[in-house]
Amino acid sequence: MGLFLIINTLLLLKYYRILILPLFISIAFGFFLVKEWIFKSLTKSYFDRTVFFKKSLEIIEDNLLFGIGEKNILKYTVEINEVNTVLIPHNSFLKELLSNGLLGLIILFFLLGYLIFFAFKSGNLIFQYFLILVLGLCFIEDFLYMQRGLFFFVFFTVFFINTGNRKNLI
Repeated sequence: MGLFLIINTLLLLKYYRILILPLFISIAFGFFLVKEWIFKSLTKSYFDRTVFFKKSLEIIEDNLLFGIGEKNILKYTVEINEVNTVLIPHNSFLKELLSNGLLGLIILFFLLGYLIFFAFKSGNLIFQYFLILVLGLCFIEDFLYMQRGLFFFVFFTVFFINTGNRKNLI
């Protein structure tokens, strides 16, 4: 949420300065309405994720090179609040390292690195911000493994690449 706020503020400062004040007023009002829910949710989410990360790192230590395969991740459980829960890495990079090992992580970094290089080379500011948001999201969710997350990422990546190419053609 913080990264999204920063990027929106930067875009508004560049293109629509007059909308900065209404943005922050609406954010402050919305935060005031749901602040208890946000703090409870963040506290529970933070604790759960530390348990998931710890277990993921233990598994990675034993299977660093080739991983354990994506379907095998579901065989591992962790105990949270005295309830056994299926292991959910909540991090795209951790999940890639668990699934496919170091080789898969290197391929993912190569893909994302190439897209970042392309975005900065093309000078498309919105594409750059989109990729920064995606990287931030990769640290807190494994959305690239979900169908809707992959569709979102591929759709907008192809969209931004083609809009950048179209500008060069005209």
